[in-house]
Amino acid sequence: MKRLLLPASALVLVVTACGAGAKPAPRVTQVAAHLPSVPELVAERQRAALREARSLEREFVPPPGARRDRARRDHGGILHRGGRRPFGEAADAIRFWSVREPLPAVLAFVRTHDPRGFKLLDSASGTQQPHPARYVMRTLGSPAGRGWKAGRYLDETIAALPGRTVIRVEAIVAWVYPRS
Repeated sequence: MKRLLLPASALVLVVTACGAGAKPAPRVTQVAAHLPSVPELVAERQRAALREARSLEREFVPPPGARRDRARRDHGGILHRGGRRPFGEAADAIRFWSVREPLPAVLAFVRTHDPRGFKLLDSASGTQQPHPARYVMRTLGSPAGRGWKAGRYLDETIAALPGRTVIRVEAIVAWVYPRS
């Protein structure tokens, strides 16, 4: 019995020492985990979708000799209108290019330089008023894949104006509104 008294005393001392510095568990009302509010989540998702749209817009390869162009009134109505819009919330980034090449040459170049992983979803062509400018609208989409979600679109509007061809590129990225 005397042999067990010393180890038992040591065990009591160790257990007491371990518990001396411990704090009691916090009460449920004291735990203050920060859950983001809906407006914070909306702003975060909008920013992420806009960053992705700008990145997607940079994947467009303009024809040789093309220069960035500002959106001007003389571009005509078709160049100020987008194509397909995803259902729900979306962020978009728009860029204009101008090149002194005929529409068929520009269209042939653009068709052969579609971004990797995108496929043609829709295409339309026609003329616009007041001047008989020809145009082609193309909508490219990317299927859902690893690392990114569905809802990435690239709208290209290519219009022949007097002496030049103007290209409107709009990158659209859909995002989901947070729900409780």
